Amino acid sequence: MKPFTRLAAISLLGLGAFGVSAESKPLFTPYGFVLTSYDFANAGVASFGSTNLVAPTAAAARAAPSDSLARSSFHAAQSRLGTLIRPSEVLTAKFEIDFADFNKASTTTGSMPRLRLAKIDYAADAENTFFFGQDWDLFSPLHPHTYNLVGSSFQAGNSGFVRQQFGWLRKTAASETGVSLGLPGTNNAASDGNLEISRVPTVSARWSWIGEGSRSGLSAVATRLLLGSPGSVSQTAYGVALHHESTLGALNLRGEIYAGQGLANIGALTLSQSRADRAMREAGGWLSAKWGFSPGQSLYAGIGFASVIDRAQVAAPSPTTTGLKGNRNLRLGYDRKIAELLNTYVEYNHYQSAWQVMGTANASTFGTGFQLPF
Repeated sequence: MKPFTRLAAISLLGLGAFGVSAESKPLFTPYGFVLTSYDFANAGVASFGSTNLVAPTAAAARAAPSDSLARSSFHAAQSRLGTLIRPSEVLTAKFEIDFADFNKASTTTGSMPRLRLAKIDYAADAENTFFFGQDWDLFSPLHPHTYNLVGSSFQAGNSGFVRQQFGWLRKTAASETGVSLGLPGTNNAASDGNLEISRVPTVSARWSWIGEGSRSGLSAVATRLLLGSPGSVSQTAYGVALHHESTLGALNLRGEIYAGQGLANIGALTLSQSRADRAMREAGGWLSAKWGFSPGQSLYAGIGFASVIDRAQVAAPSPTTTGLKGNRNLRLGYDRKIAELLNTYVEYNHYQSAWQVMGTANASTFGTGFQLPF
């Protein structure tokens, strides 16, 4: 994207204040936050396979002597900018970007916008909505408490991610039901591959029971994959997950458990990467709690785990596979509101990660910083 085009696109996010009367709703409603952090690790950590502190998800494999050394960095790339667009009472669009790039360890002006969400909602009535575009998958809908918002216990029990899709969602006071068809993965190469040639979409579904201060439910995703070259093998990829969230006074508790096959092939941020010669299965989950023990102050904690079922069959690391066969994450944190719209936090994470070639690695991180939401 050319610099002028990027600047114009980002500038549009703030135009909602122009030409809006006191009686009408704004066309654009910006939202987001600026998140700045200092991050330290006692050894190498991996951000979705890259050894850096951008958005840690695992302890890095000890592939080089430097992977055992402590390191630190400053980051602002997890900052987020979005806008709601409301051209009418029944149409709403959402556009959201951040600046995280796992291939740039400590960047400043090298940060580039990364498209997170770009979707359109059509409200057929008060309960039924049809949605189109890039949005969070119906599968595995919750997220743990953390300021590592991009890492977010992915590859350690958190399995849901964004997907190009269209679908239907029905919300009532007592339940939520949805179904969608979507693109089964991503392809950042210049040419079409098995993803496009297969022509089989994912089918995702979710049902939730909604109570007073709580919701619980079941979600699933499935498709058929083409694997090998050129698409010589067809396999089933699927996932099933249970989710629960409840609020009891100042305590919020949420968690998920899941199991599946070939989930990493279809865009979920998990471990099971199926191959033409073998379908890979896995299971995992996470639990997270946050307690507001006084006005403007909270403590939070979480655990997460994921494991490939047949660990011996995990492929060695390559450009298309991580070689990660098991991962655990422990998190402890504290945040405090120090001014209107300004939060500060400290957060500790420990990762224990089992790699196919380099064995098990352990690493701990400490992060602190400031978040200004708007």
